[in-house]
Amino acid sequence: LAEHLVFATSTAEDANARWARSTAARVLSSSGSYQDLRNAERLIASNSQDGVLPVEDRLLMAEILSPRPEPVSRLKAAGLLEDLAKNQKLSKKSELDLGRLYFALGEWTKCREQMLNVIGANPEDPEVRLAYVEMLLQRGGPSDIDQAVRQVARLREIAPNEYSTREMLARVAFEKGKKQEAATALLSLVPRDVAQIKPEQAPLLSRIAMRLVEFGDVPRAQKLYELAAKVGGNGEKLALAAFIGERIDGKQGLDGVAALRDDIQATDAIQTGLTILRTIDTKEGAVPADAIEQVRGWLASGLREDPDLIAFRLQEAELFDVEREYEKAADAYRQLLERKDLVGVGRAVVLNNLAYLLALSTNDAKAVSEASGYCAQAVDILGPGTEILDTRAVIAIADKRYDDAVADLELALIDRPTASKYFHLAAAHLMAGDEDAATAAWREALDLGLSRETISRLEQEQFDRVKSRIEAGGLTSTGS
Repeated sequence: LAEHLVFATSTAEDANARWARSTAARVLSSSGSYQDLRNAERLIASNSQDGVLPVEDRLLMAEILSPRPEPVSRLKAAGLLEDLAKNQKLSKKSELDLGRLYFALGEWTKCREQMLNVIGANPEDPEVRLAYVEMLLQRGGPSDIDQAVRQVARLREIAPNEYSTREMLARVAFEKGKKQEAATALLSLVPRDVAQIKPEQAPLLSRIAMRLVEFGDVPRAQKLYELAAKVGGNGEKLALAAFIGERIDGKQGLDGVAALRDDIQATDAIQTGLTILRTIDTKEGAVPADAIEQVRGWLASGLREDPDLIAFRLQEAELFDVEREYEKAADAYRQLLERKDLVGVGRAVVLNNLAYLLALSTNDAKAVSEASGYCAQAVDILGPGTEILDTRAVIAIADKRYDDAVADLELALIDRPTASKYFHLAAAHLMAGDEDAATAAWREALDLGLSRETISRLEQEQFDRVKSRIEAGGLTSTGS
């Protein structure tokens, strides 16, 4: 009996220890730190028994890894859920997580099958249909849009009055080329009697306006932004100024921000101003000196009031970048890195920005080595997420390590592929001598909207070289 009691106590202690490790892992993972994530993984792994991790810990591991930004974490999460599904029924959340992971990883055949299975098991649940329609719209092919139409028709039966359903109706109509029908569906969400609109409805107006901008209906979007600013608060007024600055007239937008400066956070005013400056630069190829000085004045005022605020120093570096003062921008980032209070995500952002800037703005081997060190530190903090992988690839291209660049970019493109990343992949393949792969990546970049104006000014000369070499190989380019 004594032996049995000792065994029972030991088992209870083991169970308590496993519970404590799992709880600690959950808490650690919530910090967002990549190092904490790695420690959480190790804690969970230590719960294994005879080399096998209990089901509840494998589910916890998948739950922790699924929302992470690193492609490698998502691959691990998908693998865990796949293994679990072989032997047991997953919860709706885990089934939906697996579908989203397949989508993020570019496994469309698996994703479609998984999402249809989840919908089949939960036919009256609008959440799963909305998730699937979102995926279909992001893919955007003719057959995808046709499937989205069918799913939205079912959504109208399940949840006809939900905002999300009506918004999806509008988006599907737009993708089918029915622009007027799309706008009408969105505008039906606006109360007919605008005089009765309450301040708390202002965010809804702004959201509808944002969607109208996506539909290319700028005039009606402007009316909604103006209505939101009229009934809402300073946030809606700032959104109107940003909209005007980005879509209509840069100077007018900056003046709108200036009128709000006494009523909003200085950092919000400056950041909106910087966004408008970048928009002007993209549209016109240069930013007027008076526009830069206007934003510089706001920044100078903020620095006088709080010269140590990290946000102001970050914005100072960004303003130098807008002015094409790249050495000053790099120095501003270096000064920030000397600060002990710059930690976590903020520090990783500065490290990544500085690494990217150095890799593009100089051919000096010492600067490229410095950039590589900064990027490695960013990975230690945030993990090998898609943007940091892209930066590491740009550094590898500058360092003539083209195979390393290709490996990082192929991983980065698993999640959130962009024209810029495909452009980098085309450049890496071309410099490695693989013209066929370079041409394929270039076509993908063009399909996603690549042009000389959409990339960093620091990369425009490289854009010209890559474009010229690929076109010489027979590809007709639509990039400008």
